[in-house]
Amino acid sequence: MIKKYVLTSEPASAPIVEPVSKLGGQPVWVDAPQWPLSRATGKPMSFIGQFVLYPEIFGLLEAKMAYIFMYDDEPFVDGTWLPDGGENAVILQPGGWSGPAIPIATGPTLYHTTQRPDGAAEQIPVEYALRLLPGEDPDMLDENEFRARDAWDEYCAYLDESKIGGAPAFLQNPEYPGPGNWRLLAQLNWDLFDYSVNFGDVGVGYAFIDEDGAAKFLWQCL
Repeated sequence: MIKKYVLTSEPASAPIVEPVSKLGGQPVWVDAPQWPLSRATGKPMSFIGQFVLYPEIFGLLEAKMAYIFMYDDEPFVDGTWLPDGGENAVILQPGGWSGPAIPIATGPTLYHTTQRPDGAAEQIPVEYALRLLPGEDPDMLDENEFRARDAWDEYCAYLDESKIGGAPAFLQNPEYPGPGNWRLLAQLNWDLFDYSVNFGDVGVGYAFIDEDGAAKFLWQCL
């Protein structure tokens, strides 16, 4: 069994400035800021959230916090779902980041789009506090195995689950960032964000970390 924290979110009542797991707002850096840049545009990516690398789930790592970013600005760029597409990033701290970045502490973040009285669109930054419920996953969540024992509803419950740690429940075929021993860092279901992040059509984001301390992100949709 693999330990996990199941996540639920709620709008933050005030800016969250402690190094805790959260979505949106601004990163609370535990080392020098490293804001990643889009490969296609050279502009800063949007901050999705930060996640504590809890020792009870991940063991003793040099890194203590993971910061997830994805490009979400005009003009539209392709490849935000790819782990090596240059349009998303997982920054580990303490640790390093090999991609392009600038040393700014604040930048683009999650937002809702509203309409002003004059009809113009306005982007309102959002931030979400996370509640963590301890749990465990089987070592492997295989769609075919659940279908074989007529337990599809059980598998769908894993698909709808946002979590830190545990085992990934893939919307499509199993997809890891590359060769090696990758484990799930976080699984982020679209509805955790109240529609404020673009993972395609009811998509799920997956962050992974490997035994060498590298981390990558990808997403899948229906």
